[in-house]
Amino acid sequence: MAEFELPPGHPISIEQAKELMRGPLADVYRGILAKSCAPMFWYQDSSPDFPILNNGTVTFVRTPERLLGVTAAHVVRGYINDSRGGGVSLQIMDRGIADLEERLLDINDRLDIATFAVDDDLLARLGKPVQALENWPPREPQEGRAIMLAGYPGKDVLNQPNSRRRLNFGLATALVIAQRVTDKQITWLVDRENETWTGEGSEPEVLALGGVSGGPLITWIETPNHIVTYALGGIIIEHPDYVGEADPERIVIERVIAIRADFIAPSGRIFHG
Repeated sequence: MAEFELPPGHPISIEQAKELMRGPLADVYRGILAKSCAPMFWYQDSSPDFPILNNGTVTFVRTPERLLGVTAAHVVRGYINDSRGGGVSLQIMDRGIADLEERLLDINDRLDIATFAVDDDLLARLGKPVQALENWPPREPQEGRAIMLAGYPGKDVLNQPNSRRRLNFGLATALVIAQRVTDKQITWLVDRENETWTGEGSEPEVLALGGVSGGPLITWIETPNHIVTYALGGIIIEHPDYVGEADPERIVIERVIAIRADFIAPSGRIFHG
């Protein structure tokens, strides 16, 4: 497992960096994550209690050419398959989306990534603050360096009384370390002792992550003068989990995998990997 590293001669020690991440700075970073993505879910509107069939996460990206919604291909395929018989509605946060298939720009099942067109009017009507990630092109992280992850697990979504549109999704965030970076994927291996994970007060071993697919992995970029910026690094596509042996109610998360976002062209087309 790669250890967290700071550049040689960095003015902040690893101990100071960890202390900063336990304070208000971490809340600033989580705010960046929260504004860059939203829950995407679909439900059976022909049933009186409007049961949710499944959900994922959408990451918003503003390239030099257009505004994109990006998610995992399997999330889009799941919605398309569930909606074939009719009676199914799709929402991104508070906004109903009746034309997702028409909005699709590209989908690549092998890389497990999909892009679709969004606009500023749609983002303004989601019912939450949104700030699309604008630093283009995407940047891959270095192994042993900091990354941020976010997504909306669907396990504990609660229907609000008398409304099919108002749902309480809790955002899960991770301020962690890139453990393995390849030409296609970025992997975070859970290090519960040294990293910061939040999700409605839960640690990763008790938080089922179904629904975070499509969420952003953000790369931190530091110049030689220690000026820090950030850019999209990847899109979450996989988060294997299993039930703990000692406690069948306990979900164990070992790793989260993202596909590198530099497969996405500014137009929204997806390069073949």
